[in-house]
Amino acid sequence: QGLKPSKEGYDGPGVYFAHEPDGRTYDHTDPNFATMLRVKFDDLISLYGKYSENGTGVQWDDEEIVVPGVVPADYLEVEVSPGKWEELNDVYQELSYEAI
Repeated sequence: QGLKPSKEGYDGPGVYFAHEPDGRTYDHTDPNFATMLRVKFDDLISLYGKYSENGTGVQWDDEEIVVPGVVPADYLEVEVSPGKWEELNDVYQELSYEAI
C-alpha cells in the first residue's frame, strides 16, 4: 500500500520525511522496530509537484519534506541492514515466500 499520510502533524497532514543532501528522503516508520524507509526526492516531485507551483504539492526545507498524499510502495526502499537498501516490494515478496 505504501505510506499513507497522517491526518495531522505539526505542519499539517502528510507523510513526513527527513531531507538529506544526497537527494533521498528518510522516514522512520515504526519506532518499536526501527524500520527505516527512503525515497528519491525527485520521485516525490514527479508524483505530486512542488507546493510553490500548485499549492497542494510537496513542501520542503533543508531538513524536512511533507508529502500531501500516499507514497506508493514501489517508490520506497527499506534498510535491510545498516547501509544496505533494497526495494520494498522485493523485500516484501521475499518475506511472503518465506512464510509459505
